[in-house]
Amino acid sequence: MKSVSIVEDSEKDARRLKKYVERYAEELGEIVEIHLHWDGLDFLKSYKLDADLVFLDIEMPLFNGLEVSQKLREIDRDVNIVFVTNMAQYALKGYKVGALDYIVKPVSYFSVADCMRRAFLNAPRRAKKRILLNLSATETVSVAAEDILYVEKHTNTLTFHTTRGVWEMRGTMRDVEAELEGEWFSRCISGCLVNLRFVERTTKNSVFVGGEELPLARQRRKEFINDLMNCVGGR
Repeated sequence: MKSVSIVEDSEKDARRLKKYVERYAEELGEIVEIHLHWDGLDFLKSYKLDADLVFLDIEMPLFNGLEVSQKLREIDRDVNIVFVTNMAQYALKGYKVGALDYIVKPVSYFSVADCMRRAFLNAPRRAKKRILLNLSATETVSVAAEDILYVEKHTNTLTFHTTRGVWEMRGTMRDVEAELEGEWFSRCISGCLVNLRFVERTTKNSVFVGGEELPLARQRRKEFINDLMNCVGGR
């Protein structure tokens, strides 16, 4: 399955792009997940490093497409970017962020299809699952799931202990657990999610991760040990 994001403040232009993406996907026999965003800020806040291609309008309020692309490159160096514009000279500046191409409005089906063909041939190869930590309104960190040792929750604050350092952000353990599903994480207590690949040993009431001793709740011990055995066995 491929993923395409369309960042466009004009509903008419966005719907046209979406129709052409769907048409190409049908002709290719490929399942393509399409995400529509009406402004660059909404796109950046919700981006999960999962797109193969981003169609990015240049003339948008608040943040124009060039500004959005620069922020996008800070968190994803590999995603294919195609600028959509009324004036080609603006799009030429986009090559500074390694854009795949640009297309001029009104877009044609063949220009969209050609960009999709090249983007899918050059799809980002992300071997590692990554998540974004929104530390503040102005600071975001991208962390590989396999680099997270464990996550602790205190009131409304989540503390991420990683091989690269420790970061804090506001959030819920439920959201983090959903984000890390399938990445060999298990709760040792209600407020602590452990990367099973870093577990060194367990005792009746403790689990040791990265040289740290963490509590292991009696009611969670059976499920935690079972998850650990599955992780070690690669199941």
